[in-house]
Amino acid sequence: MPVYLLFNFDVADPKAYSAYVSMAGPMLIGFGAQILVVDGAVRPLEGTPKAMTVVLKFDSEEQAMKFYNSEEYAPLKKMRLSATANNVGILAHTFVMPGQAA
Repeated sequence: MPVYLLFNFDVADPKAYSAYVSMAGPMLIGFGAQILVVDGAVRPLEGTPKAMTVVLKFDSEEQAMKFYNSEEYAPLKKMRLSATANNVGILAHTFVMPGQAA
């Protein structure tokens, strides 16, 4: 069942973040991710979002966590976290109507 990794953050160091993006994109695709949203100009409807929103889709939670916790991604994760601030990252499951099988 598909899962989504959602990130919302402010870019503190645009140059370092740009370097991260150039390396992370190919890695994400290599791990089977679909990059659904990368938007630095979201339109807030409720609350106060950070400057950048990213939504990634993986075929399974196992696949998403394999990427997120991989040795290959570890240095890039560190790079992303040092280039950004006010980070929120969550894993969300695909909606299944209550009472229906997944």
